[in-house]
Amino acid sequence: MTTDQNIPSFYDEGDERSSQDVHALREGFRVGEFEFKGVIGSGGFSIVYEAWDHSLNQPRAIKEFLPRGLAARFDNDTITVLSKKDEAAYSSGLARFIAEARLLAGINHPSVVRVYRCIEANRTAYMVMDLCQGETLEQRLIREPKIDEPWLRGFLVAMLGGLDTLHAARILHRDIKPSNIFLIDGHRPVLIDFGSARQLSEGTARQEMTAIVTYNYSAPEQWDSTGQFAQGAYSDIYSLGATAYELVAQRKPNASNTRLLRDLLVPATDIAKGKYSAKILETIDKALKISVADRYQTAHEWLADLQRSSPHAGGGRKSPATAIIAGVVVVAVAAGGYLWLKKGRHEAPVPVAVAAQTAPGSLMNDCPNCPEMVVVGKGDFQQGAGNNSADRDELPKHPVKIGYDFAVGRFEVTRAQFREFVNAAGYSFGGDPSCGKKKSGGEDKTWKDPGFPQRDDEPVVCVNWFDGKAYADWLSKVTGKKYRLLSESEWEYAARAGNDGATPWADDLAAACNYANLADEAYAQRTNTKNGAKCSDQFALTAPGSTALRKNRFGLHDMLGNVAEWVADCQSDDYVGAPTDGSAVSSATCQQYVFRGGAFNYSAADVRYSRREFMPPGERKPYVGFRIARDIDAPPAAPAAEGAEHAGDHAVKK
Repeated sequence: MTTDQNIPSFYDEGDERSSQDVHALREGFRVGEFEFKGVIGSGGFSIVYEAWDHSLNQPRAIKEFLPRGLAARFDNDTITVLSKKDEAAYSSGLARFIAEARLLAGINHPSVVRVYRCIEANRTAYMVMDLCQGETLEQRLIREPKIDEPWLRGFLVAMLGGLDTLHAARILHRDIKPSNIFLIDGHRPVLIDFGSARQLSEGTARQEMTAIVTYNYSAPEQWDSTGQFAQGAYSDIYSLGATAYELVAQRKPNASNTRLLRDLLVPATDIAKGKYSAKILETIDKALKISVADRYQTAHEWLADLQRSSPHAGGGRKSPATAIIAGVVVVAVAAGGYLWLKKGRHEAPVPVAVAAQTAPGSLMNDCPNCPEMVVVGKGDFQQGAGNNSADRDELPKHPVKIGYDFAVGRFEVTRAQFREFVNAAGYSFGGDPSCGKKKSGGEDKTWKDPGFPQRDDEPVVCVNWFDGKAYADWLSKVTGKKYRLLSESEWEYAARAGNDGATPWADDLAAACNYANLADEAYAQRTNTKNGAKCSDQFALTAPGSTALRKNRFGLHDMLGNVAEWVADCQSDDYVGAPTDGSAVSSATCQQYVFRGGAFNYSAADVRYSRREFMPPGERKPYVGFRIARDIDAPPAAPAAEGAEHAGDHAVKK
């Protein structure tokens, strides 16, 4: 992946320089597993590079701490501080840079820039981040100052969702403004630049913070450096309110320190009257209150008011902007937020009222760390295979009508999401969470260590059917919404996304890597096997969910490959008498359950939409995980399978 130089990157710091920066590291330089490919942007305190992650075969952005005027790079890769008198300032700046990385490393939210690692070397530090492109909100306003209400509403929902996640981790950004909000693809807002961020202590004592302010956007308490006036979530609320005011008024709000002397700010309800609904303007005015007590105290409060003011609360058409941005539905009281409260040894989520976007194609999150869901609309399709190469259980091909909308996990359930469930629910694996012995002997494989390295944002494996169902049941209890495993029919409908063929790559096996993470050249090399496709899907084993990779027309990723996915159905010999309404095949005496989609260790020839596999529900495999569904319209009740008493007659195919 190369950077499109015609699209500004959010890593630019406003002080644009040539990509031939004399201070920059040379192309080909490596730190750990990361190879530097070139400069994306540079500024007064850092240089940002495009890099390649050789361990995971992923493009990255890496931000190197290099404050101009204090330090430089001369004949080698190590940073040199220019003067002894600058040592203290340099060390302090480096410590803040590392602290920023550590603050962000624990945050995983679509509206907060993602940081994976911070590497300290060569007397500096390198912050490893997602590689993204687009423009800042500031640049957008210069190019296109007028925005409509659906865009504004979606923007606020997304940003408040990100703030809710940050504040739950007791992190204050302290510098929210248009230049620190990046718009991916011109729509999804991402909060960047945490150089001023601070983490609040767990205690209730007042914390002294430095007076770091941006003239038109900082709350009045941020101007104080004596520690008399506490900063909190309400301070970030003020700054977001100031940003929203600029969006509707097309001018910056008066600075809060001058408003303390004489408040001449024209309220949003007056300056933008008639251009936006009165209710949404009232929420902006409340966020901008000078008195902390009169302001929203949390993102939840603002989101609740925002939802009550929604013109679509009772239905109605949504503009394309709403479908894209408000559909990024992020965490919210209005989009399924929840609070983190101490409960015993673990932190358990407490649900609050929810009203998520439900138009087909919309994205939704019912809680900060819930799986992101895509709304799939009702429709018809042909389930199964219709050719001579199909297995018996894929026949006969038959029509299925999905007469209801439902939501499907955009990605497979991740290790981090599953761990949260295990910890919060105190989940028991029945005394044996293993899925086989490691090749080198020793301990059993488990979901925590399946025998190969995994990151937290990769799909959980070594989970059985009961584990997947328990996770969905727990999520239902947490959010107040109905989560479950997909039925076979729902899974195939969602995977095909309108494709009636056997695979999205037809007969071109070399093109399979564009659509699925399967046994490719990297897998063959790593495992010393010969069944790898003559292509590269960028990952040897499991892959983290990526919005840039392997998406079908419904916006679902890795439906084929990566990991096979448990579904709700009991195994049946074939499709004779199979449900045609989307329901799952069930039986009180079911001995084997179905999993679908293939995995990273399957050859391209063994992966297709209609392939069915099954094993006892208590078994675990290091290539099987799960994806979840969420009800929107009520799905049909599941009938019992014909011939379900024979469910144990088959062995696992794989």
